[in-house]
Parts: sequence; structure tokens; C-alpha cells
Amino acid sequence: MAKASKPKKEKEVTVEPEVITEVVTETPEPEIVQDNEPPVVEYVEERQPDIIQEESKERAADDTIEASILKYLDSKGEGEHLLNDFLKSLFPIPKFNEPAIYLTQENSRYIRHVLENMQLECKINIVNDLHRKLGEHWYEPETGIARRHNLSTVKIVAKK
Repeated sequence: MAKASKPKKEKEVTVEPEVITEVVTETPEPEIVQDNEPPVVEYVEERQPDIIQEESKERAADDTIEASILKYLDSKGEGEHLLNDFLKSLFPIPKFNEPAIYLTQENSRYIRHVLENMQLECKINIVNDLHRKLGEHWYEPETGIARRHNLSTVKIVAKK
């Protein structure tokens, strides 16, 4: 037997449209006050470097190296003192992965020149005149490659 199906009742749903109201709020604009006084501007004078000042700094650098060597030897007292580590400390610290500045031939010759002038003026006495090797070339015994003497290869011992 087949069952009779009853008709389903559908409920009617009425959807009322929503009323959307826009609420616009006005923000008050800041009041602009105009003064009759002009704004205060501070003027800072920038000084341009002079060429003469740079030259005097270079001359002062020569004097300070000699003076610092003399101060170092005075602080150590009597006797012979190794100058290599002290002379290395007069140069800036090398940056990462770069060779030290005192290893270059120009700086080795410069150090030799300063030490020779100090020795000629009888300010210091350098043992065995080993400072004269600075900047000169030498050959490696195994490979025969030419190298230059620097503060790492020559030991400089000085007396006051």
C-alpha cells in the first residue's frame, strides 16, 4: 500500500529590507592661528676646512710620532727596548679581511725615515741599525718570491 503524502505547508517569511542609515560625524578642523611675527630661524655657520690647516696636521703627525716614541722610551726607563709592537700601535687597526697598514712598503719606509732622523739627531740609539732594512726587498728561500721587510720581519731594538 502506498501511503498518501500530505501536502507540506510552507511558511511565508517576509524579509523586511534593512534600513541603513549613514552616520556622518564631522571632525572639527583645528583652528589656524596666524601670528604676525615671522618664524625664528637659527643660522649655524659651517666652517670650511682650510688647506693650510691640513698641512699643519700632517706636520703635527710627524712630530707626534717622534714625540710618542720618546715618551715610550722615557716611560720604559734605561736599557734596550723592543719598538715593534709600539710602532704597530701607532697605526689604525685594520678592517676585517684587510692587511694592516704598517705592512705596506710606503709605511715601512716612512718608519725607517722617522727612526733615521731621530738617530741622526741623537735622540735615540738603535741597536745594529736594523731599522735600515725596513722597506727593502728579500727573497723567500723555498719559493724565491720577493718580499719586503716590515715591522713583522725586522726586530727594532732602541736605547734612549
